Amino acid sequence: MFKEIRSLLDLLDELDTEPVDASGVEAPAAVDLPQSVSAPAPAESGKPAAFIVDADEKSGRTLAAIIDRSGVETQHFTQSTAFAESLTQRKPAIVFLDVAGQGDAAIDALFAMGGRNFGGAVQLMGAESMAVVEVVKRMGLRHSLRMLPALPKPLDTRIIRQLLKAQNLDFSPVPLSTGSLDEALANNWVEFWYQPKIDLGKKQIAGVETFARVRHPELGTLPPGVFMQGATEADLVHLAQRALTSALAAASNFSRLGINLRLAVNLPVRALIDLPIATLVREFGPKHVRWPGLLLDVTEEQVVDNLDRVHAASQELAACNVALAVDDFGRAKLPPSKLRELPFAELKLDRAFVNGCAEDLARSTICRSVIDLAHHFDCIAVAVGIERVADMRALAAMGCDLGQGFLFGQPVPEEELVSILLKRAVAPDRRAPRGIVESGPKRARWN
Repeated sequence: MFKEIRSLLDLLDELDTEPVDASGVEAPAAVDLPQSVSAPAPAESGKPAAFIVDADEKSGRTLAAIIDRSGVETQHFTQSTAFAESLTQRKPAIVFLDVAGQGDAAIDALFAMGGRNFGGAVQLMGAESMAVVEVVKRMGLRHSLRMLPALPKPLDTRIIRQLLKAQNLDFSPVPLSTGSLDEALANNWVEFWYQPKIDLGKKQIAGVETFARVRHPELGTLPPGVFMQGATEADLVHLAQRALTSALAAASNFSRLGINLRLAVNLPVRALIDLPIATLVREFGPKHVRWPGLLLDVTEEQVVDNLDRVHAASQELAACNVALAVDDFGRAKLPPSKLRELPFAELKLDRAFVNGCAEDLARSTICRSVIDLAHHFDCIAVAVGIERVADMRALAAMGCDLGQGFLFGQPVPEEELVSILLKRAVAPDRRAPRGIVESGPKRARWN
């Protein structure tokens, strides 16, 4: 591929016998935006248009939402043929063109614009380091198209707004919202991503945990540290319900592929008590006999404050293959006698003790004590927030069963996780905790 790209670049060099005005082509978009031009005449709707050519549906929708808020109409195309046909009916003010793979679709789009004497701006989107971006850019210049500096993906909302202003296309800017959880829930901006849990002995995927993300049309993809600020208890319960249905749907999808992993969902005690979790599991959960069940992560502090309610809820949940995991363990001093009463499947070491446990004697002692306690009650010991190889090795030497953290991978969308799972071995838990059905063979591999 790279040899072909190099040959194409050499051919373009031979063709470029006359100087080309490449002002604004090499400058980073975030620093030096192109000079503005007169705003094009609006269409019958009274608004100019922006065309988006991007095979990624989700990426295209996000970009369209940003542009729409500036008073510009958008049309999203996943194929260059549909884009070329629409160019005969309407001339957009700007075309956002994704450069992916070998750039075949982008090149087809350039030919379509060149053949129709397109006079608007062309904004390439893709990794700036990709050689194919340079090929597409120079081919656009050869077709006398006004090529703007390439933008890396994922797109920065502020840069898009600056770009539209530079092109005199920001007609009705809307102030940025706060990105709050209630706003995200009301507008269906919440997505659920999944992070693998790793068997520290076998170095294989042994489970998955669900994490919420918000894909905000103005602010981009937001982590919990942003959208959880100021969230009410009602918001958290609403989020927990969506997380449960999403996790159960994902588990069903995995099961149809022959992947039977236990999924974990974080939720507040109020959601554990109020939500019809057993009904949701029966309605949306996998029907496969080897499905290892669902884990509900509740912080130790909340368990201590609501022991009786948690105990009552856990009894009902155990009957439908749902068990509890104690999150942030080691801080609130949950009485060991209560662990025996409640069907806990996992004890999760607080990341404050995990980070640096390889060198810090006090943290190491706490980790070892929690691991031993978990095994004493026939539970799985899970280390959360592993970021260093030294800590991972120390925890494995202590006998810690599972680990998760950025060392093994960040949370990813479901489709990306499926791709990972189909390429790697998956190891079920070493023991079947109380309240959880045995998960089948000791090792399974999907190719």
